[in-house]
Amino acid sequence: MTIASLAVPGIALLCVAIAGVAQTSQVPKQQASSMAQQLEIVKTVSTSSTDYVFEAPILCDDSSNIYLKSREEGVAAIHKFNPAGERVASFVAGTCPDIKVQIARSFFVAPDGRVSQAVVSPNDPQTSILVFKDDGTCHSRIKLDTSFSFQPYQLAVLPSGAMLISGLRWSARDKAYLPYLGLFSASGTVLKEVDLSDESSLEEPSPGMPALPATSDRSRPDPSVARGDMQLGADGNAYLMRWGSPAEIFAISQGGVVVRRFTIESGDPGLRPVQMHAGGHRIAVLFLDSNPENRRTLLKVVDLHGNPVAEYTHVLGDAGAALLQPFACYSENPERFSFLHTPKDGKMAIEIAEPR
Repeated sequence: MTIASLAVPGIALLCVAIAGVAQTSQVPKQQASSMAQQLEIVKTVSTSSTDYVFEAPILCDDSSNIYLKSREEGVAAIHKFNPAGERVASFVAGTCPDIKVQIARSFFVAPDGRVSQAVVSPNDPQTSILVFKDDGTCHSRIKLDTSFSFQPYQLAVLPSGAMLISGLRWSARDKAYLPYLGLFSASGTVLKEVDLSDESSLEEPSPGMPALPATSDRSRPDPSVARGDMQLGADGNAYLMRWGSPAEIFAISQGGVVVRRFTIESGDPGLRPVQMHAGGHRIAVLFLDSNPENRRTLLKVVDLHGNPVAEYTHVLGDAGAALLQPFACYSENPERFSFLHTPKDGKMAIEIAEPR
């Protein structure tokens, strides 16, 4: 059995795909809601990649190119695959001049294919953002002007050029890493810290929203931050997901203001969000069972206000196996979902599914 995994930096490996013999495995039945629909694989695109361990996030651009962080052919990099399954570029942090990279962290892909990646240097306490052209060549370096140690986990470059970065900052007073969400200028200056608990600027009320959880064990990274996600919506807002059950979503404006806050319910506390993608004016979140021995899944789609649109638990002809594979892309019109799959030949394939 070939196991494809999605790694979250600073967190243990999280299996999200079981391939090769997955089609013949027995999947426990799930109780479908009245909204539940089915997906059908309409196209499978083969690639030459033999790598099947990926590090979050997996992203797409407006041309349906897929970007994933892995060690393809022994090179740790962000690799770009076009819709035909061809690897057309690699973004290698170590090739950028004037910086020695010790750790390459989260990255963001702009609609035009330009890639930004957070990196740490062994001889510089400040995090840098490396910017690559769409062909993989290094374009520039932005040093984040912070007075504290900062571990970024999610990054979004806003249409204004400013950057919204979520992660953990060191607190000398608490002697621990605490959640931090900052708005940075295009040159790396801290413009403001975004307070997720401030509801004074909400466009809509958020009745029944739970209070933001406190980190219970401050000696370890906060999983709600480290296992979260952030995507750019078609409205120009960044959508930050905090990991948990339910998943909490914060819509943050280009000025660094929380304008909406909502939850995406799985309907089962055992199902936890593992990946999120924004497509057009919708958001799709993949939930997996927190017990790896169970193979229950849920793919839920909402609009940018959190209103339910659709949910999927199975793939026709595949016994639900596709929903256990890394969720790579989502588009609203036409509505399509792309998953990464490792067939019996050991080479990665891209599976495209549509509602049926």
